[in-house]
Amino acid sequence: MELNGISANIKPGQKLKIPIAK
Repeated sequence: MELNGISANIKPGQKLKIPIAK
């Protein structure tokens, strides 16, 4: 999964805000 730092696309239509990328 690619995390853009702020918004990460986990599932289609679902956005999670993550401060840091794993």
